[in-house]
Amino acid sequence: MDDKYKIINCDENYLIQHADDFSLLCINSFAEHLHHNVMMGPCYMTSEKWKTWAKGCIGVCMIKDSKIIAFWLAKPNYQTKEVNGRILAVDPDYKGQHIGQTLTHSAGNGYECFLY
Repeated sequence: MDDKYKIINCDENYLIQHADDFSLLCINSFAEHLHHNVMMGPCYMTSEKWKTWAKGCIGVCMIKDSKIIAFWLAKPNYQTKEVNGRILAVDPDYKGQHIGQTLTHSAGNGYECFLY
């Protein structure tokens, strides 16, 4: 993968404002599961479902050429200082390039400070 991308932290407002982009990425990212009759929630992610799902969440997303190509979404627990991953999605055109690992590492570094 080339380095012409950026990773940004996403708060609940950003996640909801870009619901169309995130829901479409879920559908595309998980389409292979649906093709194999593995029914998973992200296969059916509408913008409205995304807006509900993203409430109270934080995340990181990777943007390339003004397009969200991957994201990692988590639900923080501010009392226990834990962040529980909810979903990781990568655009099918970018799978196999260690983007998920990059986002997970980035989220772990950024949100460890965020929660304390």
